[in-house]
Amino acid sequence: MRRLQLWLLIATIVGLCLLGLLCLPLGRANVRGKLAGAGGTLIYVRLGGDHGGDGRVERAGVSAQPLGEGRAAATTLAPHMGPGWLAVRPDGGLLLSGVGPLAGVSATRAGGTAPWQWDADVERPAGMADWSYDGRHVAMAVGVGDHASAIAVIEAGTDGRDPSRSASTCTDGSHEDRWPTWAPGGRQIAFARDGRQICRTDLNGHTQVLFTVPDGGGVGGLAWSPAGDTIAALMRQDPTGTEGLYLLPLPINSQPVRRLADVQSLHDRPAWIGKTGFVLYAWRGAIWCVDSETASAVRITDGSTLGPRQDRTPAWVAPQGGSAPKLLTTPGAP
Repeated sequence: MRRLQLWLLIATIVGLCLLGLLCLPLGRANVRGKLAGAGGTLIYVRLGGDHGGDGRVERAGVSAQPLGEGRAAATTLAPHMGPGWLAVRPDGGLLLSGVGPLAGVSATRAGGTAPWQWDADVERPAGMADWSYDGRHVAMAVGVGDHASAIAVIEAGTDGRDPSRSASTCTDGSHEDRWPTWAPGGRQIAFARDGRQICRTDLNGHTQVLFTVPDGGGVGGLAWSPAGDTIAALMRQDPTGTEGLYLLPLPINSQPVRRLADVQSLHDRPAWIGKTGFVLYAWRGAIWCVDSETASAVRITDGSTLGPRQDRTPAWVAPQGGSAPKLLTTPGAP
């Protein structure tokens, strides 16, 4: 009798494993099918060249490829932009980048090869910027002390080349505030504070702590969903844990925080593909896409941790009137 029960248990375990293996490719195929229907274009930073002992990257560029077409050949948009961070205007026509946390901000029209200095009155930009959904404002982390940074809002000109000379600060600079992300309505900004908290603020500086990781954990890049009900966050929940992509439902405590996937680093940011529920992120040197409902993930680009190309910092641009996005046709910056 015991032997029969043991065989039944083994058969059940084997059956469940086989079922999981069968469902995995089906889930991936479903994600690819939905991606093809969503359309739009993926934009990401591609690192390449020789890596020295200090991790220096010899070549870096911003690439783009249509979604839903497998590992299609990428188009190089800005071959000299630095790998520090990237912010893409919603129409894809203008890119902001910085080489490092305290570097200046440069801007490039998609397809341009000569970045110009983005001349906003920001004394010490700490980078990690985000465009508002209407493309009229930029939220940016700006340095205000040796170990502090605040979230500032800058009004962008109509062509992106003439930003407002003044930046209004939303947080007081008593913490290290980074990785801003806009709410869809343009009235709130979520950000990472001191590498351990996720906060949100309105444009008047009223700040609320949404989530805190335990000691030894960490918080990196954030992305507020277009539906406004979820924040995607790169986090590490404990000192011995691995970095992951998490979903933080809003309002707070309405649902548990959920882990979706492993990620490459906290020093990056995820991106939503419109209101499809799909999230883009970097892992193992490539850009991946995960379904926020099923956690099924597919690899989008051909980058690799061990190969000559490493991809990070994804962004998504919606189709423009059913035709090719502007970023593939906009002439270079003068």
